[in-house]
Amino acid sequence: MSYIEKLLHLIDMQIDFVERQLVSQNNDENEPQLEKIRWHGTQIEFVELIYALYEAGCFGKATLKKAFLLIGGLFDCEIPNYYRLFWDIRSRVAEERTFFLNRLKTKLLEKLARMDV
Repeated sequence: MSYIEKLLHLIDMQIDFVERQLVSQNNDENEPQLEKIRWHGTQIEFVELIYALYEAGCFGKATLKKAFLLIGGLFDCEIPNYYRLFWDIRSRVAEERTFFLNRLKTKLLEKLARMDV
């Protein structure tokens, strides 16, 4: 291969690279950028919710640890000691053990009632 042929081959490779970059940028610009949703409840409320979803089988065969890691990442809420916080929930007085879940149910029922009017 002559020097000119090598140079032309290099230029072709550079053009291909730039074209791929432009296509990639156009694809990225067309996709909406999603911001993270930050958890604004307490850590213990988050633990109560994730344990409830886990026990209801909402995560399939995923482990509890994986559920906390993935959903914690989604909501920007890292809770390394979720098992300790669950122990705190367990030690609550029986009728107030699921305080957060009870509040969620009440809020949803109130919303449904407002829609019925």
